[in-house]
Amino acid sequence: MTIKSDWKRGAQDSWQAFDLLRARWPKAFPAKPSEVRPLVNVTAELQEAFGWSPGYAKGVLGVWKAREAYCRAVLAYPNRVGLDGLLTEAIVDDQAREMASARLEQIAAKKAKAAERRAKEAADRAAAEAIAPPPPAPEPVLEPEPAPASPAPVDAPAPEPERPRARKLLTISPAAKEALAKRGSGRPRLSRRSSVGRGSSLLAKPPSRRAEARRPSLSAWAGPSPIWIEGPRSTLP
Repeated sequence: MTIKSDWKRGAQDSWQAFDLLRARWPKAFPAKPSEVRPLVNVTAELQEAFGWSPGYAKGVLGVWKAREAYCRAVLAYPNRVGLDGLLTEAIVDDQAREMASARLEQIAAKKAKAAERRAKEAADRAAAEAIAPPPPAPEPVLEPEPAPASPAPVDAPAPEPERPRARKLLTISPAAKEALAKRGSGRPRLSRRSSVGRGSSLLAKPPSRRAEARRPSLSAWAGPSPIWIEGPRSTLP
């Protein structure tokens, strides 16, 4: 690999390399910006300690010295320190101060540009929000109506027991019974067309003319309604 490629690779790995340097020489590579001091040339010591190539070691140190805290330390302190953090006889020359001042100007210009970009983005965002219509109001969420309470079950009334129907009894008057006894022809048969009259009377069908010719007929009146009684063929229903 060439020195240029090693330097580039060391610059890319510088932030991981700072942890190694800080663990090995905490006073020469402090974490706090206020404790940073100008360093003497320590390229050879880094190569020997970590086996780095000259280009790789210069790439790591170049990023460390380009930081804002280091440039301010170059302008603030006249002497340089070693890896142990102690002052040495090496002084900070004018060329180093000029380079530090130029680097600080670059850092300031970069910060100003970044601030301007952020301000422009904020202004554009505010303008877009002012032009854009407000978002629609959220629709109210309607709560579901409670279901109507089911009515309490009503016990159906028990069906009334069916009343027994009154049976109509057919009765024969005493006169009719006497007539039947005289004939001695058994129980008289009532006509199918007989009907119950008022009270307890029963009207029998009158005998036909042919029956009257064969034998005499007997009729009896019982109660308020008449009953016709036929001969030996009559039976009660």
